[in-house]
This record gives sequence, structure tokens and C-alpha cells, in this order.
Amino acid sequence: MDKKGFTHPLVIAIGILLIIGILLIYFCPSILTAQYLKIKYSKTKIPAAYIELVHRDIQPTNINCKDCREFSVFNLNFRTLRNDLVEEKAGSFYVTFAFQQEKTLTIIKTGDTMMQLLEIMPQEDRERVKSFFGKDVYSSNYKYFQAMNNSNLDDVKLLQFSKENTAKAIMAVAKGINATANGTKDAIYDFETENIKGFQYGNSNDKSRVHIQFFDEDDREYHVLTTGVTQEEIDFILSSIEVQ
Repeated sequence: MDKKGFTHPLVIAIGILLIIGILLIYFCPSILTAQYLKIKYSKTKIPAAYIELVHRDIQPTNINCKDCREFSVFNLNFRTLRNDLVEEKAGSFYVTFAFQQEKTLTIIKTGDTMMQLLEIMPQEDRERVKSFFGKDVYSSNYKYFQAMNNSNLDDVKLLQFSKENTAKAIMAVAKGINATANGTKDAIYDFETENIKGFQYGNSNDKSRVHIQFFDEDDREYHVLTTGVTQEEIDFILSSIEVQ
């Protein structure tokens, strides 16, 4: 694994999916790509492609608790409501903290991003992708995932044969694959704090695993994986994050 960071396998998979979609439209315009994707990926087969993106408000951290613990990982500083750390494991691109009651918190720093993968494409293909999906979608890593998570196969029309309809279908299927791989079939949230903005995949409870993806003001990407951590604890961590 490259010590510079973590390349999420879904970034590559989604990129490949989008490129295949473009090639289908460019070389085989008669293929009903949008209609095919909507029929193939029904709500029972890939329910995450039909999830509505819901906004979550995260209030600023102003709790002054004696049991809070401060951490510094990569270029991030943050606090937790727990001070019962049992074990810490670190690799070149991640750090995992294990607490009592089988609660865990993993911070991952991403290496290659969607924008970097786009840049290695030939110029002509890159411009075609931007034209097809919209240049704003590819103006930043955050905006790409925002557009993807906002997509929904319910919005794809079976009797509409436009480029826009096809782009919606491809993005919605990519969203479904990404969300399912990140552990959810029924919930995606977006959020924003003073220092970061991103997405939460799944709902938190005493035993669940939650995947959080966020970006700093320089569009650098990070992931937080939690197990058994409550939503209150997650919100506290996110609201306390400071980027160096």
C-alpha cells in the first residue's frame, strides 16, 4: 500500500463505471443506457440507489467535560467524549482507537482521489466526461460525491432519452454501489461544520458500524469508521475537528 495514503477501492470502481457509461453513449448511442440501468437495478436489487440524501445539523462543540480526550492524527486534531482508550493501532494511512465496551474509531487519510484519477485520462476523454456529467460535478472531490449522493434512480424516466437522463442513471447506480460498500442501504446524510463537510453512510446505534467521509477546505479527503459509537459521540467528534 502506498504510504502516501489510502486509495478507496470504490473510487476506482465508480470511476470505471462512469467511464464505461461514457463509452456506451459515445460509441453506441442507440443503447438505452438509462432505461437499462433503471430496470436492471430495481429497489429490491440495489435499494441504496434510491436513498434520499438528508441534511444533518451538527452543532458546534462547546462541552467542557473532564472525561473528554484530545487526539492528533495526521493533520487533524479532534476530541472524543470518551477517555477509556484501551488500544491504539497505526499504519501508514490509518489510525484505529479501541475503547471500552467494544467501541472503535478509525481515521483514514485518502491518497488518490476522483479528481486525480480523472487527470490521468487523455485530455479528450476527460473533457467528454466533464461535458456529459457537468463541469461543476468535477470541479472538486466534494462536489463529485455531493452530486453522486444527490442522485436517485427514482428521478430517471423510462420514456426520456436525453443525455441528462442517462447521466442521472449512471450517477445513481454509482451512488448505490458506493453506499452499499460503505455499509448502508437506507440512509445517507450530508453535514457541514466550521472546518469540514461531508457525508455519513448509515445510522448509528450501540452495535452498528458507520462510515463517514469528509473533506477539508482544501478538498482533501478523509474517512472515519466507527463501531458501537453513538450519534451524539459522532457529532461531538466531527464538530471538534480542526485541520492543521
